[in-house]
Amino acid sequence: MIETISDQYANYAVTDMISNWPLHICEKVFKSLHSQLDKLSTQKYSSNVVERCLELASEPIRTDYINELVDSEELANLIQN
Repeated sequence: MIETISDQYANYAVTDMISNWPLHICEKVFKSLHSQLDKLSTQKYSSNVVERCLELASEPIRTDYINELVDSEELANLIQN
């Protein structure tokens, strides 16, 4: 999944899926990003997917994402990007 999210063109398909499919189906995508958010958030293509996930994921997953990003050693870099 990470390769797809990071792909120049496939990230659009994942973003579209997250935006239009029922969220309970997208839960696997949301969960697959855990422990890689800092890296994915700073990449040009995957950051689009992370942003959409932050907008649409359930509150518990969004909270997990935010906690993971805040605890990241890359926080300063994430803020700049």
